[in-house]
Amino acid sequence: MTTTHRYVLIVEGDDQLRRQLVDDVDDLLDGGATVVEAATGEEGLAIANRVVDEGGIVVLTLIERSLEGMSGAELALSMNDDPRFMPGRRVLVTQATSLSKVDAALNRGAVHGMITRPWSQAALRDQLRAHLATYHVEHDPEAITAYGPLIGSRDRARAAERIAQQRGAIPTRHDQDAHLLLARQRDESDTVQRFVNELDTVLGHPPRLRVSAGTVLLEQGTDVGGIYVILDGEVELWRRTDAGERVVHRDATGPIVGLLSLATQRQAFLEVRAVTEVRALPVTLSQLDRAVSASPQVGALLTRTLINSLASRLRDADELQVRIDLLNASLASERDQLAQAVTQLERAQSRLVEQQRLATLGELAAGIAHELNNPVAALIRATEHLAVDVESLVSDTDADRIGRARTADALSSADQRRLRRSIVDQTGDRALAARAVAAGVTDPDEILQAVSAGGDLDHLIAAHQLGNELRNMATAASRITDLVASLRGYLRGGVDTPTVAEVDVIATIDDALRLLGHRTAAVSIERDYHEVPRIAGQPGPLQQLWTNLIANAADAAGADGHITVRVDSPGATAIRVRIEDDGPGIDPKIADKLFRPHFTTKHGRVSFGSGLGLSICRQITDEHGGTIDINSSEGVTTATVWLPVNAAESSSIRQQGEHRE
Repeated sequence: MTTTHRYVLIVEGDDQLRRQLVDDVDDLLDGGATVVEAATGEEGLAIANRVVDEGGIVVLTLIERSLEGMSGAELALSMNDDPRFMPGRRVLVTQATSLSKVDAALNRGAVHGMITRPWSQAALRDQLRAHLATYHVEHDPEAITAYGPLIGSRDRARAAERIAQQRGAIPTRHDQDAHLLLARQRDESDTVQRFVNELDTVLGHPPRLRVSAGTVLLEQGTDVGGIYVILDGEVELWRRTDAGERVVHRDATGPIVGLLSLATQRQAFLEVRAVTEVRALPVTLSQLDRAVSASPQVGALLTRTLINSLASRLRDADELQVRIDLLNASLASERDQLAQAVTQLERAQSRLVEQQRLATLGELAAGIAHELNNPVAALIRATEHLAVDVESLVSDTDADRIGRARTADALSSADQRRLRRSIVDQTGDRALAARAVAAGVTDPDEILQAVSAGGDLDHLIAAHQLGNELRNMATAASRITDLVASLRGYLRGGVDTPTVAEVDVIATIDDALRLLGHRTAAVSIERDYHEVPRIAGQPGPLQQLWTNLIANAADAAGADGHITVRVDSPGATAIRVRIEDDGPGIDPKIADKLFRPHFTTKHGRVSFGSGLGLSICRQITDEHGGTIDINSSEGVTTATVWLPVNAAESSSIRQQGEHRE
C-alpha cells in the first residue's frame, strides 16, 4: 500500500523541547514526511484522526512519556487499538527510563522504541531510520526512498529481519503461573548474544533503547519493573548514602542490570548510570516471564545457582563498600575535629603563657613602684633642704637670684630665642647671651646692669644656673612621684577593686596620659576638658580603659598624628568621654568584630596588647553601667564612652546607647 501523504506526529508538553524536536526531525526526514505537532495526548489523538480522515497516514509518532492528562503510554495504547493507526510506529520520548507504568504498552506492542531526552542527533537518527525502514518494508516499500540518505540498503535488510522475527513471535501465554525461576531469583546469561537472540526470537525483536552519557537507567529505591541488557556502551553502579554518592561498581557491572533487585522482589538497591552512550534492550517482567516460559534456553541462561552466587557476592561487597565509605568519612570528620581541638588548645596555652607573663610583669611593676616611693620621697626632701641651705650660705642678692630661678616657669624654645636676641641687642655678646639663657637668666636688664657696674657675670650666671638645676631636680622628683601614683592606681584595677564614691574621671585620664608618655611622644595631644561631676566607680579599671583607648588611637594616628581627648557632660546623669584620632580609619568589614576577645588588627605584630584591649574596655564600661562604641570613617575614628554618675542611671544610659546605635 502506497500513501502519498505521510506524517510524523510529535506530542510533547514542553514548548521549547517540542520546537527543538520538530526542527531536528524535519531536518533528518529530508522532505520524506510532513511533521505535525501537539502539546497534549488528547490533542495528538485528534490530529491523528484528522490526518487519517483526510486520506493521510501517521507513519511514526514520537510521544512524551509524562504528558499531563492522557499519558504517553495511554496515547500509544489508544492508537494501537485503532486499526487505522495500527501500522504506524510509536516511540516514547522520556527523561525517566524506568519501565513502570509502560509495561502494558510494551507487552501489547503499542510502543516500538524509547529515546531519552535530551537526545543526541545520532540517537534520534537511529530511531527514525529503524522505525521508518520497518514501516515501509512491511507496508509501503516503494516510498522508502523518499527520505534520501536517511535509509540505506542495510537498514532495509535489518528491517526485514525484524519483521520476520515479529511475525514469528510466540503469542502471550494465558497461564498466569510464573516460571519457577522468576519466583525468587534471576541472573545474567553466560553468553549475552545467545540470550539476546533468544529474546528476539521469542518476543519478536523488542525495541532497543539508546541513552546518552549520564542518563540514569535505574534509580536507587524505585521499583525495578524489568531488566536492561546492555548491548553497547558502559554503565556504572552508584550508591547514595548520608556521606554522599559513591561509585560501587564499574568494571564488574555485567551486561544485565536490574536483575538482582527484580529477582529478590525488592526496589533498586543501586543506581545505574550510563558512562558513555549506551544501547540497551529493555525487558519488562511480563516479557521476561514469557521468554522464560517459552524457551528452555532462556531458563538455562538464568540459572538459580548463578543468581544465588552473584546476589550474595555483590550484595555483601556493596554493603561492605558502603560501610567502609561511611567509616572513612567518620574518621576524616573526627580527624578534622581533633586537629581543630589541638589548634584551639595550642592557642589557649599561648594565651595562658602570655597572661602569666603579664601577671609576673604586673607583680614586678607593683614591687618597683613600691620601692621607688621611699627614694623619691627622700630626693624631694633633700632637694628642698638643699635649696634652703644654699640660700642661707650665699648673699641676699644671690639667694634672691636662686629663689627666682627655682620658681620660674621653664621657657619654651621660642621664648629662649627671643631672650637671646634681646641680650645680644643690648650687649653685643652672643656667647654671653647663650650662657645666660642656658643658665636660666630671664631678665635682660639684670645682665645689662651687671655689665654696666662691672659686676661678676660668672657669679650671676652661676646663681641662676644653681636655682634652675634645683627646680629641675624638684620637677623630676615630682614627675616620678606622679608616675608611681598613676602606675599603682593602674595596678590596683581588677575584679576585686572597691568602688569609690567620687572618682575624678579627668584625673584618671591624665594618669593614663602620663603612663603613655613614651607612646604618645610622636603625636600631639589636645585636651578639651569641661567641668563634669564626679562618678561612682573604680579608678584603676577606668585608668586601664583610657590607657587602652589612647594607646590604640596613638597606634592609628602614627608619627605626627593628632589625638583629641574630649570630656563633657551633656546631661546631669552621665559624662561622655571621646577619644578621637586622625588615622586612616577602620575597615567597615571588621567593625563588628572589634570588641571580640583576641581579635586584633595588628596582623600578628608584636605590639601593645594581644587582641584583648577593646574587649576589656567593653567589660570595664559594662561593669560601670556605661556604654562604648566606635565610629570610624576615612581620616577620623572616635571612641565614645558614656558613664553614669551613679549606678541608678546605668539602665537609662544603656537604653540611650542602643538608641544612638
